[in-house]
This record gives sequence, structure tokens and C-alpha cells, in this order.
Amino acid sequence: MREGGFVMLGKEIHVAQSLRREVKTSSFKILIVDDKEENIQILKTLFYPQDDVVYVLASNGEEALRILLLENDIELALIDVHLPGINGFELARHMRTTEKSKHIPIMLLTADLYAAESEFEGYDIGALDVLFKPLNGALLKSKINVFKRLKDKRVKLKEKIHQLEEVTKELNNARQAAVAADRAKSEFLANMSHEIRTPLTAIVGFTDLMKKDNPSSIEMLEYVEVITKNGRHLLGVINDILDLSKVEAGQLTIDPAIINIAKTTDLALLTFKEAALKKGIELKLVIEDNSSPNIYGDPLRVKQILLNLIGNALKFSQKGSITVSISRKGNNICCRVIDEGIGIASDRQEDLFKPFIQLTGNNAEFDSKGTGLGLCLSQKLAAKMNGSLVLEKSELGKGSIFSLTLPMGDTTLPQLPVFRQISYSENVLSGLKILVTDDSIDNQVLIKAMLSRHGAHVFAAENGAEAVELVSSQKYDLVLMDFKMPVMNGYEATEKIRESNNSIPIVFLTANAMSGEKDKVLTIGANGYVSKPIDWNDLILEILKATGASIL
Repeated sequence: MREGGFVMLGKEIHVAQSLRREVKTSSFKILIVDDKEENIQILKTLFYPQDDVVYVLASNGEEALRILLLENDIELALIDVHLPGINGFELARHMRTTEKSKHIPIMLLTADLYAAESEFEGYDIGALDVLFKPLNGALLKSKINVFKRLKDKRVKLKEKIHQLEEVTKELNNARQAAVAADRAKSEFLANMSHEIRTPLTAIVGFTDLMKKDNPSSIEMLEYVEVITKNGRHLLGVINDILDLSKVEAGQLTIDPAIINIAKTTDLALLTFKEAALKKGIELKLVIEDNSSPNIYGDPLRVKQILLNLIGNALKFSQKGSITVSISRKGNNICCRVIDEGIGIASDRQEDLFKPFIQLTGNNAEFDSKGTGLGLCLSQKLAAKMNGSLVLEKSELGKGSIFSLTLPMGDTTLPQLPVFRQISYSENVLSGLKILVTDDSIDNQVLIKAMLSRHGAHVFAAENGAEAVELVSSQKYDLVLMDFKMPVMNGYEATEKIRESNNSIPIVFLTANAMSGEKDKVLTIGANGYVSKPIDWNDLILEILKATGASIL
């Protein structure tokens, strides 16, 4: 039973267990061991009820030991020396030799006022104090309050220790994250060094062969093919890095439109037709509902994702087929790329969409060039278009299924045309006078050679100031403007030209391919934008659009 601030415990252990659930964990719990009812009554008169103090009573040493086995939060023990059976000294000794109770402060109570040896024995066995009866209530309350304050300080100390442990844990996590980031950075740099140096080795090496070995026409074509292939691979590596950095920085812009996913997929498959034929792999396109569904997405990014998925499927397959299945899924269109390749081990699938993780690193037969950015970038691009890209299923030796889901487009709106690559006639730029503004002599020579093949008359300026002067004194049909140049950059030159009310078409031709660059140059008065390295079809198209010339 419970009276005021007292809990009266009987001899049965289960009674103590039941009462223990009534006590708040924040309470200061005192064990009082005394066999005299009159002493209990005296203690009741000495102690006033306190919400934060609970007194647990035991009438003998054996009962006290049972309580100590059950209770985990006894803060202080007041033990009468003269008890039946196990006396107070023996109980105290037992408490001091038991792990669970050895740290509980003990105060011994005795009526033997003149037996000094009792006091000495009490201190000898580890009691903190020996009080003589009749008890001084004020003194006892004061001593108990000391222990209460010590408990409060101990609790606060534990809280501080816990806080320090949490801070230490956070610091350790931060340190581990920094170490992991440093390791990832090192791995990334090593991987990028390999991915950049490998194609550069081929480019530089075959260029040297062309200069020194006087190759035949057939050998020359082979060398050029190798240089072109490695140059495009190097460009792909750089584009992947830039795209991922733009996505991570929230600077990648999406230009959505209604596009025909079936036609876009067909063109993506066509890109790999020759490579698939060499490996004996069949490429298939299956439209499950016999329709030609529209989707709402960025045409460039959708094709980029499909090229990555189909390219990976082809890279890691040596037989069978690769199927792109298109079907409706609620208000979305699902493109599933299904291959019969080597598959992906289950323990590697969770890391598949992390940057710099390649599909395989343990099978030398299938190890090949790649940054490990393709799937990570593709998944982020899909998310930017309110879609998703997941690995639906993969089994070693049997193949994989990747699922790209994108929002379905409004079928009442016109589709964005999907063009194959345009082959321009040799004289498509015939009669056009074009001023190339670039501080790189090599770029001037290259652009002049390429545009001259299509009939253009090409002139050159080495900086923006020279271009401004030439445009003001001579007539040109178009200016190709680089951005970063000495004396005057492309922005300043364009602004100067427009300030003079000259409406000559200006197309920026720059290696600065970061997000927002195109919008910026159009804002200051440019008519078009093409990034370096130059896609010559794109450049010719921009020239034709800016000058109003016919494509035919």
C-alpha cells in the first residue's frame, strides 16, 4: 500500500514488482530498512510528503535484499543496525560486495548511543554516515537533500555526457563523411584521369602517326576514324560531368514539349544498329497497345536517357536481343529496356544509381570505357521531368530490365517533330560572308575550312574589338562570336554592335556550356548559340536560321 510519501512493501517479491510501476522514474527513491513499527511511525512524523521523493520500506535484511534485486533506481539506503536475521552491518557488507548495489549510499541508524565501535564498524564497511536515535529530523532532511542535489547534478552530468557523446558521434560521422568524400574524390579523379587520358592517348598517338609515318589513304581513314571515335568519347565524358554538376547545383534547365516516344526510341535504337549487328544482337521496339503515345518531356534529355540505357544493354550483352517495350501506366508512359546480358549481382544493385559506380568491375570481359555517371545522371534527369528510372529486375546470366516512366503528354497537342540528322548540300552556305571572331588561330582555321566547304566566304577577327571595327566598316552576312577573348570579350563586342543599331545576325560559338549561357547571349542581342566542340550540322542550322536562308 502507499501512504503519503511512503511505499509499504510486503515480503512477497511480486508485490514490490507491482508497486515499482507506480513510481516515476524521476523520483528520488530511498530504501528504509527497520523492523520496528514505532520507528516507522517516527519517520512518518519526521518526513513530510514530497512528490519527487519515495520511501520504500523493508522490515528485515532478507526483504531488503529482494527489493535491491528488483529495484534499479534506489538512490539512498537508511538501514537500522539491529535487525532480525541479517543485521544492518551484514546487509551493508552484502550491498558493498554486490555489483548492483555497491554504489548506493548507506546511512546506518542505531540506538546504541555509547557504542563507538558501532560507528567505526559502520564507516569501515563503507557507510557514508552513522546516525544515532532518537533522530534529528531537520538534520536527516538536510542530509537527504544533499543526496538529492547530488543526484540532480549526476543527472545533469549524464545529460552533458550524453550531449558530448552525441556531439562526438556527429563529429565522427562528419569525419567519416569527409574521409569518404575525400576517398570518393580521389577515386573520381583517378577514374576521370583514366577516362580522359585514354582517348587523348589515342588522339595524340594517331595524330603523330599521321604526321610521321606517311600513311596510305586507307590507313589515314582508319586513323581519322580512331581519332574521331575517341574525340567523341572524350566529349561524352566531359558532357556527363558538366550535366551532373548542373543537376546537383540545381542549374540544369528542362525544356519540355510534347514528343512521340516511339519515334524517339526508334531513332535511339537506330544509333546502335551497326554495333548490334557486329555482335549479332537483335534490337526490337514493341508498342504494347498498338498506339503511338505522346509524352511530356525534354526531347534532348529523353533521348539522352534512352541512349544510355540501350548503350549499357548492348555493352553488357553478347547474345540474344535488346527490346524496348512501350506501354501506358495510368497517366504515364513506361519504357522498359530489356536485355539478355550478364545481369547485375544483387549486392551491387543498391549502388547502381550512385555517381562513379560502373555496372561491372569484376568481369574483365565486359569492363569498358565509362565514367559511371550515366545511370546516376539519367535517373536525375528523369526526376527533373517528373518521371522515374529504376532497375525493375536483374539476374546474373539472364539479363536486366530498366524501367523509365514519364508523364503522358496531351494527345490533342501537336507533337514536336523528331528529325533524323540532316545532310546539307555542299553549297548550302553559298554566297554568305561570315566573320569568325575567335582568339584561337586553330579554331579560325578549322571553322573557315568547314564552312568554306559549304560555299561560305569566311573572314577572321582575333578579339571583340577587332570584330566591332570590321563590322562597322565592312558588310558581312553573319558574325560567329566567341565569348572569352582578350581586349574585348564576346558579350562586350555584341553590346557595342547593337548599340550602333547594327542588326547583323550574331551566333555565339563558345566553349562555355554552363546553364543559362544561351539565355544570356540571346538577352544581349545574339541570334543563336552553339557550344564547342562544334556539331557542324547544328552550326549550319543556326547560320541558316539566323540569316533566313533556305535549308534546301
